[in-house]
Amino acid sequence: MSQSTVLIGTLLATLVIWKLVQTWRRPPFPPGPKGRYPFMGMTFDMPSKRPWETFGEWAKQYGPIMYFRTGLQHVIVISDAKVYRELIGMRASIYSDRPPSEVGDLISGGRRSVLMPYGTRWRMVRRIFTNVLTAKKCDGYVPYQELESLATIHNMLHEPKGYAHELHRYALSVARTVAFGKRVPTSSSEFATEMRDVMENFSKAMTPGKYLFEAIPMLRKLPSFAQPWLRELEKFKNFELSFALKCYRDAVRQAELHPDRPCMAREVKAEMEKAQEDDEVQASSTCMEILGAGSETTATALHFTILALATHPEVVEKAHEELDRVIGQDRFPTWADEPNLPYIRAIIKENQRWRSISPMSFPHYTSKDDVYNGYYIPKNCVVRVNHWMMHSNYERYSNPEKFDPERFINHTQSAAASANAVDASERDHFSYGGGKRICPGIHLAERSLFMMTSRMLQTFKFGRPLDPKSGTPRELTAEDIGVSTSLIMTPGSDFDMSFEPRSKNIGQLLESEWLEKVAHQGTRPQCSTCVRRGAACEYPSRLMSPTPGDPSPDSDDHPQADCFTPPADFSEGAASLDGQQEAAQGPSPSSELFTSASSLLPSAFTSLNCEGGSNFSAPTGLEQNGDDLFFNFGGLSPDWIFSLFDPCSHLDTFSMPTDYQMLDEPVLHLAGQNSFPNAQEPSVRYSARQGPHLDNWLLSTAETNCNQSLVIPQLGGDSDRSLKHGSHFQMTKVEESQRSQLLSSAQTILERPLWKAVSLANFPSKAKLDHCIDLFFVNFRPPISFIHRPTLNPTTISEVLLLSIVAIGARFSSMPGAIVFANSIAELNRRILLLMNEQDSSHRYSEDYLTAQLLQTTHGRGSGHRILFRHSRDLRLLLVRHAREAGLFQEPKPRQNAPDESSATTESRWKAWVAAERQRRLGWAIYDLDATVGILHNDRPAFSIGDMALSLPDEDACWEAPTAHSWMALRPWQPSHENRIEFRKAARECFYPSLTDRIQLSDDQHLHVITVTLCRFLWSMKELQGSPLMDAVPEDWPLVNHKRTLLKKLDQFLTCPEAAKANKDDAILRRIVERLLIIHLCHLYGAGDLMDWLLPLLRAGGQHKEARARMSKWGVEDRGRLRQVAYHSAQILALSRSFPFNLPCESLYAFYAGGALWCATVLLGDLEPGTDTEACNDGDESHQVTVLQLDAFHLLDGEDYRKVHYWLCEGGRARVGLFGVPRLGSKESHVQVLKEALRILQNMRIWELSKGFSDFIRKLITAESSIQ
Repeated sequence: MSQSTVLIGTLLATLVIWKLVQTWRRPPFPPGPKGRYPFMGMTFDMPSKRPWETFGEWAKQYGPIMYFRTGLQHVIVISDAKVYRELIGMRASIYSDRPPSEVGDLISGGRRSVLMPYGTRWRMVRRIFTNVLTAKKCDGYVPYQELESLATIHNMLHEPKGYAHELHRYALSVARTVAFGKRVPTSSSEFATEMRDVMENFSKAMTPGKYLFEAIPMLRKLPSFAQPWLRELEKFKNFELSFALKCYRDAVRQAELHPDRPCMAREVKAEMEKAQEDDEVQASSTCMEILGAGSETTATALHFTILALATHPEVVEKAHEELDRVIGQDRFPTWADEPNLPYIRAIIKENQRWRSISPMSFPHYTSKDDVYNGYYIPKNCVVRVNHWMMHSNYERYSNPEKFDPERFINHTQSAAASANAVDASERDHFSYGGGKRICPGIHLAERSLFMMTSRMLQTFKFGRPLDPKSGTPRELTAEDIGVSTSLIMTPGSDFDMSFEPRSKNIGQLLESEWLEKVAHQGTRPQCSTCVRRGAACEYPSRLMSPTPGDPSPDSDDHPQADCFTPPADFSEGAASLDGQQEAAQGPSPSSELFTSASSLLPSAFTSLNCEGGSNFSAPTGLEQNGDDLFFNFGGLSPDWIFSLFDPCSHLDTFSMPTDYQMLDEPVLHLAGQNSFPNAQEPSVRYSARQGPHLDNWLLSTAETNCNQSLVIPQLGGDSDRSLKHGSHFQMTKVEESQRSQLLSSAQTILERPLWKAVSLANFPSKAKLDHCIDLFFVNFRPPISFIHRPTLNPTTISEVLLLSIVAIGARFSSMPGAIVFANSIAELNRRILLLMNEQDSSHRYSEDYLTAQLLQTTHGRGSGHRILFRHSRDLRLLLVRHAREAGLFQEPKPRQNAPDESSATTESRWKAWVAAERQRRLGWAIYDLDATVGILHNDRPAFSIGDMALSLPDEDACWEAPTAHSWMALRPWQPSHENRIEFRKAARECFYPSLTDRIQLSDDQHLHVITVTLCRFLWSMKELQGSPLMDAVPEDWPLVNHKRTLLKKLDQFLTCPEAAKANKDDAILRRIVERLLIIHLCHLYGAGDLMDWLLPLLRAGGQHKEARARMSKWGVEDRGRLRQVAYHSAQILALSRSFPFNLPCESLYAFYAGGALWCATVLLGDLEPGTDTEACNDGDESHQVTVLQLDAFHLLDGEDYRKVHYWLCEGGRARVGLFGVPRLGSKESHVQVLKEALRILQNMRIWELSKGFSDFIRKLITAESSIQ
């Protein structure tokens, strides 16, 4: 034997002896099973199903801490709360590591913090989680959770079969809002589908025992071709990382546009930059973890909650009693109610104990040797915690198998406070884990669970579960459902539920809350489940395109509601989800449109050559939403197309030329009054005016000066005798702490700025401003022009008027970023107008201020931007009131001391005429804006027609005359104030022609005013017809006949646009087309209650049950009316297609017409063939039926029009069609009509409102196609 062999043998023997000595000297391992095979430990004896139950049985035999081996791996299982607290909590530095995971490293590149080793990198990621998910931060997420819970419960009520998917959508949407600043509108959206695939891939890959190399790591050293598992794992990895990067990059872009929205991606990016780490993949993986871990666990916990409530009716009864006692049935619980709802809190805690979603903890790993209670725990030992066993401890929980919330009724601590309790016996449950690896989303999860649990209990009865096959209630226990598990525990089998409101009041509350807070946002516009409505809660498409090669993560969802707008404003920023006003407590996420770090104006406007493309930074909240914060349609108010002033005593009038003054009494001479016994004098006749009309004449003139500091005066003395008397009622007294809180809150709110800083670094150059002003006058042609271009001087008009002109003009620019720039300028102007009004209320009655308000309202109407649109609604009401108070609706007349016109120069006469005509036209433009709100938004106008004392505007030729002499040349024989047409007389002349007056309404402006007035009358009759008054009036009250009379009178103003095109210039043709659109739309409003149920039906994707039932009944009530609706809708579509003029409200006409024609098509298809309809079989010969094209423009005295008119009145067999729809009433025509309306809307590109309508039509097409 060689010397070297002896030496080696000696060393080995010494090593073995030393090892044995060390083993003898160290403490023993904890007790535990040994396994059947020597040296193999428990490798072949591990439980394959429900390991926590097997470990629990072993724990009863071996004790609360046990040890075994699987192969060469040491494993410790903890089954006692005290041991858990001591090791995982108190000795976290040893037990916070994770065991090596070859699969985890392959599938995520080692970037998932849940698998990441304890160290510097893990601490960095953990710090990010901790900072973004603090209790205070999570309080800021509560408004989004409230809105999501409303949407979820509403969807569960209407689509109970999809409740499990809806729970996952809720949890995922909350998590995505926090992580990426966007919501998940439907469980079938592309994002939700891809996220589901990521989680399924991860779950498959992490299944214990799936891959051999997990047990034998040496196999990873084989060549790639010898590792067949690599292909699958690489596929999983590539899919996950590409998806994470896509979402992260999109979120970072959106975060720049929405700095006030929650966005973990923004904070992760900042933290990585702070740590000088440039690892975008790590950042994206960090953001994705909150979605995967947070959403699945929350959704599963809620699923188990429903199971518990369905199988324990006594629990539901107690919960309902507590809710009725504390909350009542007139509102939903909020997070602020949580301390007052101990039984609801107990239900949540008991559910997490009863069905812990993590019965076995994720494995911990020891970083060094340790000794506990005399037992040796080696380094690199896997440590598992048996949560299920600790939750089933009979000493800790009596009768642990039973679902009994009473056990936690006195447990008042929050989940986080309980989880960090020093004494383990004070913990409620262990579902959130412990130590340094405790669930970082504990605050968010607690709020999510409370919001859904409390609101589900507030809403639903929770009857017995339903059999998924028969749909009938069945006796069912929780044990019948069982559990299944992969990474987390889930219900073992499916069970259906019937969700019914527990009272009529609750059902009405849910619908009203949903309409007010959810439907008005986007989410989603017609928020109901995607199955029922075939549509997601969505917004108009975003303006900005993603970076080339980096598609948006939700390309199929565009446009959808990115993120709810919480009611606390806010304003995509609110939830309205939309309390959506800018509240004193500070702007909400969406109302905060600008920050000091973000530019107000796109950088594309800063260079004349427009280089740089469209990669500009849009202002916060003003970008066109892609798939985020609900551009919510829904509800009954007009902003479903997306869901303050203190009068002072001093009132200025318009600044008029010195030879003009405001009239002291009405100028209308009503000598013919006696011939109209039903009429009465307008109230304006009796308005004695010393200036503008005063509504505050009853109020004291001693007002608080809004420009001075507000000083609260002293109330009584320090020892006032009235304080010594007793109280009338025995009530709880105000405490000093509450008084201090009032003072603190008032001070904080008043000192907080209303808006963040506005950056004007990219404000456009003078040349670009001039360009926008030029485009305004070229393209913006309202039916009544009210800005006099020949005398307008941009250097002398007010800034607010100039900004209003620039904002509208920019919409017609071809420069990159024009739309966002226009919205930004409009928002800037909105803020300036508000501040001007607050700082000096006299501004509100100046001509420039009112003109700017009018332009701002018009812009907001068609902008397609939620905040501007909502502001336009409120501004319209203020505008009418301010104009009325300023005397704008009364005729100006020359002052008594004004020089005679014969002695005045032509220039001075022209300027005096322009000033008076400008005021007159401004009054009529405001009247037009308000009067058309009835048919455009189905909303009540604010102006009383009796207050209108203006004469009709002068002809356009005089108004547009460029110089005084060209103006004089048009009227050399006529004084500037004579021969005006009085409005009241002209309106009466339509119905009762007078031989003495002989008023000829030939000017298209005058025809427009009369048309709008008749339209206003018609809407008032529609409103009256739907009022309770109609239940009390005689049955023969001729209201319907009056509506028919108005419609016949409107029809007298119809003309053939094709004929007008040949004989009129574009300006006149524009007015003719708009007049025709109004008349045809009036016929839709005159068709019974069509427009009352049509809009809710469209919002619900055609699946609103009540509206659908009313539609069917409406269709058979009057078939002639049905044919009329089809004809007038087709005419509107034809006008929108053939004569588009980029009017702000063009898309409204096309959308209403498309929706009405779709309804008519459905109803025509339901009628029996051969009665008095146009239904014809395919076999009919063309010579046997009349072929009609409803959208053709026929001469009113031609044969073609007579055929159409006969069919409208009498019906009969006819084959009816229109452009793109060969046969109206056929099965295919439902979708064909919608596609034609969609095509027309998509061609309307200047005013973004059309995009929202396009998305609605697109969703309706999807729903209709699926039905066919």
